[in-house]
This record gives sequence, structure tokens and C-alpha cells, in this order.
Amino acid sequence: MVVTGKVFASLKKSYEKLTATDKRIAAILSETPEFVAFGTVADVAAKAETSGPSVVRLAEKLGYSGFSGIQSAVRDDLSQYLSSSLNRIEQNKSNSVIEHTKAVELHNVEATLAKLSEANLRSVITLLSDLSRSVFILASDQCLGAAQTFRDLLHIARSGTYLLQGSEHRISSYFVEAKPNDILLCMDFERHENWVMRIHEKAVSRGLYTVAITNNPLSSLSIQSQLHFFASATAPGPFNSNTGLNALLNVLITEFAKQSKDTVSKRIVNVHKQWKEDTALEANK
Repeated sequence: MVVTGKVFASLKKSYEKLTATDKRIAAILSETPEFVAFGTVADVAAKAETSGPSVVRLAEKLGYSGFSGIQSAVRDDLSQYLSSSLNRIEQNKSNSVIEHTKAVELHNVEATLAKLSEANLRSVITLLSDLSRSVFILASDQCLGAAQTFRDLLHIARSGTYLLQGSEHRISSYFVEAKPNDILLCMDFERHENWVMRIHEKAVSRGLYTVAITNNPLSSLSIQSQLHFFASATAPGPFNSNTGLNALLNVLITEFAKQSKDTVSKRIVNVHKQWKEDTALEANK
């Protein structure tokens, strides 16, 4: 659950100054605010693998009067979030669902691309352009469709791309031949699925370069990755939207093709030649 309220704003403002312990607590505040809202300081400390005083100190760093102060603020943020979620559903009853969806999805595209920095874009394109690196794509169920399309396009443009699917046992087999500095591109919206986090941790332990795409820059997946991209997933109804994610992936594949024009052009020519030989596509009329 992504709750972008006052507590989230405080975390974002102070994040660079936080200690490693603070960041573990911050991940809980950001990813599972309901755990903080209805738990105890001991619960939060145990989940963050730290002490109660550390939780209190973070609350005070963020400007709250101890745990009770930040807990009250989190409850307020949750209340507003749940209210806005219900309001989105109610809006669809009274307003044109077409106009409402149009406004929300335009927001998702604009918000996603507004947070895409040229520096991060250059970094990920440099990584993808290094053909000595394999690219492993990991996506939660809710991001799988976008990930599948991206992998198919990237596979046409470069060799060594793999979509990690199936059981954890099957996915783990992909890492047998994975080399340090290969790339794991991970896509997930909150709350993160546990199996995604486990595979991500395994990739980190094997020395893969991890790139995360999430809808929360303070989530544990984002924090534990070497490069992070934001994708707005604001919902026009009760379910997350993939429109922002698709827009971001379109930018990545377009820029990759631009920067690796000669290689990509040759591969596309060969692919089209194979399609023609296999009569894979309907003939032009």
C-alpha cells in the first residue's frame, strides 16, 4: 500500500541523511503503514531488526513526538488514503468513466516521465548496451504483462535477455550461469510480493547489478537496488494502473534502439527475414 501523505513527505525530505537502521524502519513506514498505525513500537522494532529507541529516534528526526506522534500521523495518512480510494470508486458512479480514466492515465504518464532523470536514463541504457551482460527481467504478477512485452522487444534488439517466470525453484535455475554484473531488472508495485523480494535478494547476493521499477522510491525493493525508476500506478478505479510503467518501458526500449542503432537494425532485419521464411505474418494485401 503506497500512502503518499505527510509521513511519506517527511521521509522523502530527510532520506539522504538517514542511517542504515533508519532506512530499514523507513521502509516499513513506507511499505506497510498499517503495521505502524496499529502495531507497537516493539512490533516495528522487531520487523526492522532494531531496537525500540531506534524507532523513537527516527520519529523524532522526522519531527514527531516519539512513536505515538508518528503513529498518529500515519493513521491520519491512512485515513485520507482510504477515503480517496473510496472516492475514486464513487467518482466512477457519477462522472464519465472515460473522462475520469483519461485524466488519471495522463497523470500516470506525466508523473512517471517527470521523475525520469537524464542521468538515470543514460545509466540504464549504458548497462543494457553492454552485450557482455545478460539481462534478467523479474516482475510481480501485476507487472507481468508489461514485463513480457518489454522482454520480447528487448530480445529482438539484443541477445541475452530472459524473463524469469514459474516457480522459485525454476527461476533459481536461471542464476546457475548468471555472472556478477549481469543485470536484474525488477518491476513490482507495493506491497511487494515476498517471492519477488527473495529472488531479488538472491540476485544481489550473486553480485548482479539490480535495477528496480516501483511506485515508491522508499520501498525496500527500491532501497536495495543500485538504480531505481519511478512508475506512477495511480488507479482510476480500485486497481493499480500499468500505464505509467508501460510509458517508462517505452522510453527505455526507444532510447536503447537509438543508442545501439546499427546492432538493433541488423537484428531487426534478420528477425523479419526469419518471419518471412516462416510465413509467420499475414501477407500484405
